[in-house]
Amino acid sequence: MHRLSKPLKYYTALVLFLGLTVLGYSVAVKPLQATPQSLSLAIAFAALIGLASVYSIPLSPKIKVNVVTAPAFAAVLLLHPALAAMAGIVGVAVAELVQSHRLPYVLFNTATAALYIGGAAIAYNAFKSGEQFFAWPMGVVSAAMAAVTIYVINRAAVAQAAALQVGQNAFRLWQKEWKQDTFQELALFSLGFAGALSVHLVTLSIVLLVPPVVVVYKAMSKVVALSVKLEAHMVELRATQAQLVQAAKMASLGTLTAGLGHQINNPIFVIRGRTELLLEGADRHLKTDKTKQHIEVIHEMADRVARIVRCLLTSTRPSEDGRACTGANDALETMVS
Repeated sequence: MHRLSKPLKYYTALVLFLGLTVLGYSVAVKPLQATPQSLSLAIAFAALIGLASVYSIPLSPKIKVNVVTAPAFAAVLLLHPALAAMAGIVGVAVAELVQSHRLPYVLFNTATAALYIGGAAIAYNAFKSGEQFFAWPMGVVSAAMAAVTIYVINRAAVAQAAALQVGQNAFRLWQKEWKQDTFQELALFSLGFAGALSVHLVTLSIVLLVPPVVVVYKAMSKVVALSVKLEAHMVELRATQAQLVQAAKMASLGTLTAGLGHQINNPIFVIRGRTELLLEGADRHLKTDKTKQHIEVIHEMADRVARIVRCLLTSTRPSEDGRACTGANDALETMVS
């Protein structure tokens, strides 16, 4: 049990011991009378459990549904407790080995399957009182007891192992996902009950249970693959949209800069022209009446530049007095002068 903590090693050994105990008790509690038909069903259910263990049905790129509960529940309802437990052990063990899991996990998952499948089969046979699993009321009640046993033992074993692995409370870990787990398991129990009823009526119908599951698996795999591609396209689209928005901002900034440059250059041109007149003919112009007019124009143009800058700074919010930054009449009079 390499790389496992000591508590997890001890817990795995405990689950393995309990699984073997349940398997032995299932043989002792009810004499095993294997027939070719029951052995064939056991082999078929072992194959179904193995396939379900290997091929979880994908619901999204990150979420997959393990449907082992459905064939396991059907095996509990149709097989001798020992055969049901053996079908679970063989199916899960082969699936674990096919997936190249390490030995500690193979032992733990196999023992857990023996524990919850064998325990459920024992509970079912203890409550059914000779009734068929679909007979009302005791048959259905015993089937319900078997389903509860599968759910409680399986979830408790897995939650405790996860709690030992991460150092948290097992009950709190179960509380986080109990709603999703419960509804998922109810659906799988219903599927398993329907499959058991179908096989009970026509034994060969167990072969007909495989194609629908395969079709669902293939369909969901394609849907998930398409959703992954769609998500990738959406990410690419968002990136392109961001680039377009940035380009639009830059274009708007270019337009604003061009207009602002034109508005500021006009008064600056006037300021420079009047200043050059004053400087080039200082001995003449500074002694004439035109001097005051030139200075007034320079002052007015400087105010205009300041007003343009002020309008630019306040363009993103409404002015407090509601007046426009520039009057048309003032602009026309200035242009004429």
